Amino acid sequence: TPSTNVYVGSSSSITVSTLLYNDASQSLSGSFSVGCYRQDSFFTVFNRGGGINRHIPAGRTGWIRISASGGPILGSVITRNAMFQGGYNLPAISLYSNHEISVPNF
Repeated sequence: TPSTNVYVGSSSSITVSTLLYNDASQSLSGSFSVGCYRQDSFFTVFNRGGGINRHIPAGRTGWIRISASGGPILGSVITRNAMFQGGYNLPAISLYSNHEISVPNF
């Protein structure tokens, strides 16, 4: 299971599975390991099958499903480029039965 304290961290890791769908309902799968924290881009996670830009070209839309069998996960998307800066927390698609995580407030 993930660390119960984000500030301290954890030496264990879980595998996160991803499914990226384009607006034609075609999927592209990916997976990666994460310990307490990971900062990455969709370009790195979906670097096969032509990559994310081939699967969802400019002007098209898509969505992603992220799951982990080892326990709950928290996530956010942060965008920062010349055209847009912003971010949001990823919404829950299901709830984990019982797990507490301490998150520091700086």
